Amino acid sequence: TIPANLITQASGPQSWKMVSWASDNENVLLEHLFAGKSEFVLVNRTAPSESRNLNTVLGAQPTKLTLKDNKFDKYYLYNQSTRSLQTASISEPTPVAVLENVISYKSYGNDTVLYTTDSDQPPGTVAVRLKSGTKTYNIRKFAAGSNYLLDLAKYSGDIYLVAGSSNLGKVYVYKDPIGQIESKANKIPTPEYVMRVNAANYISFSNTAQFIMAQNGNQYGVYDFENERGYNYTTSQPMDAPAINAFWMDGSRMTYVSGGKTFIFDYDYTNQQFLSSASSSYLPAFSSNYKFVYTMSPGATAPQINLTETSLRTPEDN
Repeated sequence: TIPANLITQASGPQSWKMVSWASDNENVLLEHLFAGKSEFVLVNRTAPSESRNLNTVLGAQPTKLTLKDNKFDKYYLYNQSTRSLQTASISEPTPVAVLENVISYKSYGNDTVLYTTDSDQPPGTVAVRLKSGTKTYNIRKFAAGSNYLLDLAKYSGDIYLVAGSSNLGKVYVYKDPIGQIESKANKIPTPEYVMRVNAANYISFSNTAQFIMAQNGNQYGVYDFENERGYNYTTSQPMDAPAINAFWMDGSRMTYVSGGKTFIFDYDYTNQQFLSSASSSYLPAFSSNYKFVYTMSPGATAPQINLTETSLRTPEDN
């Protein structure tokens, strides 16, 4: 239970969205949506009284707020109307400008931002750029769209950059883009792989970052950085509404709810398994040692909801 005065009291429909967990595993950044507005709340799960309304702490009304380097007290603030990206922290709450004319962004580490912009571009064109420290690198150009897919991760010592757009039908995967550019005298990098998924609207790295997945409905594209191999497939198990995306169960398996049951499969759509009953309104949660899965499912009478613990191992294995 968090302090009642921490959030805006509003009538009518309200909802909460999880933005991300901080690296300390104690603080979680949530977005509270109400009456066509939103506010960002940092909730401390071990000391709820120390939770903070970041809109109040920072004196700002950002459209989007994300953790900087996954630290609970450092942030990126994005204002869609001004298209400005700023940084701030609890110790230094006054926002500081980072980039202007930003359409979308994804941050990585302490000082790296992958973003799209139409600054200095022909009409109908956007540029994908990477700001690392004091340097900015051109990655590629896209035809303008409405949903840009951006992400970065490190695997086996190399930085991988992923960039695409829903209207392209392609998601480009780059290995060590900065090293490529600097070795080519500032020319744009060459993608290591291109995932082809029609109207892809979601991308995600696996928990170990060995795999990157692009998805649209039941269409998937996956690339394996370790073995430099790509996969394309269409799942035959429908995803229960209201969920629209699968998520990674661990470093190599994905999961979603289909037909009222938890469905898991390997990155290449092999080893398909149906597990316990589940409601797709709540994501299945796996214990850190993967001995148990926890699901929420409809109870005997509405609106009752049951929380179920299911062992993933035989009694002998446990």
